[in-house]
Amino acid sequence: INPENLRLGGCRVVKYDAADGHVELGMHRDGLLVTANIALNNLDEYEGGGTIIEGLKEPIRLPMGNVLLHPGDVKHGGNAITSGVRYALVCFIFDTTIVPHEKYCQDRMKEDVDAAMMIPIDDATRIEERVRLLNSATKHCADAYKFGKLACNSDS
Repeated sequence: INPENLRLGGCRVVKYDAADGHVELGMHRDGLLVTANIALNNLDEYEGGGTIIEGLKEPIRLPMGNVLLHPGDVKHGGNAITSGVRYALVCFIFDTTIVPHEKYCQDRMKEDVDAAMMIPIDDATRIEERVRLLNSATKHCADAYKFGKLACNSDS
């Protein structure tokens, strides 16, 4: 891997809050070259938690400031917390020679737009979900344009 080809595909702060009911993230794959999970708070601020990696018996719990790197195609998830609040900064790294980032962004944009379009326009109970999906599509479109100077439409 040539370091000159590495790019940051995005970062987000993930908040797990036992009081709000957002306690875990299901098993999934990120699909890019490497995922970095950075612990943003102390282990004594929450119970449970950590990152579950498929094939490992125990979740990995990191002290604040430590990072877990794993291949993006490894199935993983956020282990449930039972109390407190856990914060993690999750960053996605890709290699421009392996994953054409503009195509990745356009594919994600299309998935978000397609999902938003499946929600009936008159379903008021799902308007926030539709807005979230369309905002996500907009971000992916902007990223595709920035990295690949591609047109932002869902027909690509």
